[in-house]
Amino acid sequence: MQEEHYFLQEGVLLHHIWKWQEEEWRQDYKGKGDTLFATFIYAMAKYKPANFLAAHKLLKEGNRWPDSLNHPTDCQGPLAEKLRKIIYKENRYRYQKWITRDPIIMHDACAVMIGYEAYIPKIKIPWYTWRPNIFFWRKYIMTHNPIYKTLYEWTTVIPRKMYAKHLCGWQAYIADSEKIKKKLRRTIPSWNLLLLYLTDHPLRSDREADNYRSKKRYQWCWSEWIDYERESDYLDGQSIQLDKDILNYVKSREWHKTHIKK
Repeated sequence: MQEEHYFLQEGVLLHHIWKWQEEEWRQDYKGKGDTLFATFIYAMAKYKPANFLAAHKLLKEGNRWPDSLNHPTDCQGPLAEKLRKIIYKENRYRYQKWITRDPIIMHDACAVMIGYEAYIPKIKIPWYTWRPNIFFWRKYIMTHNPIYKTLYEWTTVIPRKMYAKHLCGWQAYIADSEKIKKKLRRTIPSWNLLLLYLTDHPLRSDREADNYRSKKRYQWCWSEWIDYERESDYLDGQSIQLDKDILNYVKSREWHKTHIKK
């Protein structure tokens, strides 16, 4: 039986990596750069408040992963990270203290979805991640004031990169913004099933979603369809299938149409 790809450690979600990644990065980093992002998605899809709280604690402390996962080959700061990219052409995960917008947006989305909205104000946005649309979006989901929803919609520009579209789609879904969903729908490729559901796209298909096979790499953030050649790269039968779990969760819910006041 194939080894479980995803696993929990200290309450957060990690995953095994390919051999070439371990050799290139000189450590078994267990996907720790995406720990918060993945854990919040997992906590939503499976309704796991305890895992949400574990990731929330890390985020509040300004850590991307637990201290126990630190390694001598980790980047030690933003300057070291940039130098590695310039000199060694390395594009590694960010260092432990570099919090970006993806865990913040997914934290807030998860908090709303599982009924832990009170935890949203406890997370402060680092100055370097501040964007008007994120600020107004957070204000809206914390206060339900329609003025903030309007300001969020006015300040949102539809991104080009798929990982940014993924975040934009979650923001529109949580805020139930038909204006942003409509703009996103014009740019979503047909293979990105999660975004089709997040935006109520007319091309979304329950049959395609039901037949989707989970992959070792989270499908919905990539700029192209990932079609593996090896059966071992699929997660059929595994207990955690992150991309399929969150797809099924969103597909099965009408939550966003009634939960937030308009």
